[in-house]
Amino acid sequence: MNTTKRTILSLLVCIFCTLNAFPKNYPMSEVDNARLGHAVELADQGQADSSRYILEELVKKYPENYLVNYEYTYTLCQIGEFKKANKILRSLENHPEATARLHAMIGNTYDYMGQPSKALKAYQNGLKKFPNSGILYVEQGNLYLNQRKYNEALSYYEKSIEVDPMYTTGYLRASMLYLSSSEPVWGMIYAEMLFLLNPEAQECAVLNKHVVEALRKNIKNENDTLHVTLTHRNNIYMPKKAKANDVMDALLSAYSSFEVPYEANVGIAAKIHGYKDTIDFDLFTKIRATVADSIAGSVYTLPLFKFHKKVIEAGFWLPYNMAIYGSAFPVEYESYMSKEENVSQLKAFATWLNLYDFPNEREQVSKNVYEREILRKLDD
Repeated sequence: MNTTKRTILSLLVCIFCTLNAFPKNYPMSEVDNARLGHAVELADQGQADSSRYILEELVKKYPENYLVNYEYTYTLCQIGEFKKANKILRSLENHPEATARLHAMIGNTYDYMGQPSKALKAYQNGLKKFPNSGILYVEQGNLYLNQRKYNEALSYYEKSIEVDPMYTTGYLRASMLYLSSSEPVWGMIYAEMLFLLNPEAQECAVLNKHVVEALRKNIKNENDTLHVTLTHRNNIYMPKKAKANDVMDALLSAYSSFEVPYEANVGIAAKIHGYKDTIDFDLFTKIRATVADSIAGSVYTLPLFKFHKKVIEAGFWLPYNMAIYGSAFPVEYESYMSKEENVSQLKAFATWLNLYDFPNEREQVSKNVYEREILRKLDD
């Protein structure tokens, strides 16, 4: 896996197919190539009318050019001409330069026109050509999210993570849903994965605040008893007339998964470090370090926790947590950054991280793949 160089807080940036420069082999003049770039910039700035004016001229001049037509449909969508955009997009389906994003756009235009069944079919047709496309699974998830079918939406978001772990929108969508569910543990994990893979995402700061609040909300000290509720798997559900196999399946589901050991270790760590009624930055980092230490070497571990262990061993646990979660602890962050030695430590951490390849176990990044691996090992 290739990683990019980064600044002090840009921990690990994954660059996927964004438009940074236009290929030199397009049959366009240098002037028109520059005009196309300018039109794209205008569209990105919300100036759709100005962008459209340029693109319409370029489409007339270069009717067979894929990128010109594609960018034109993007502008059409911005101004609400979805039917016209859909027609052009469908005409590009068999173009040799067509990508998964084209099929995503076709589905989106159907959705904008109030035709979700056609949108779903468009995404599925795209997956026949691009079976490992994260964006097409995410768009299907969005379709179900709009219908408030949250479980279905989550299944598609996690499928996106499974087949295309470098496409970070899957982590974003899954994290948002999980953090507002009875299973916030996965929201916490996916939010951190999002930051590691795309620290420049604007949603990171908001999500990471929700992660801290999830811990505060789901760790309670009542009558000298610590209650941790980060997963619903500590409750075992089975039919009233359950047979022996049903009981075993329910137990296997609850205790062979990652969630229950993680929750138990969070509770133990909170107790060890003197949790009373809230979580400040110091306690937050101590809980996370203790959990990482206890779970990294177990059968329930994930690549993220192996990475935590490496960060701790390298002596960068504090700057790592400050870089990610500092926005959730503004007072502590301001105090930390006011000291020159701490800034130097952050720079040293960034240098160390440039040499670290994460995630380095592609097949275990997603929850679904990980759990299947655990069940397979138990069967063996």
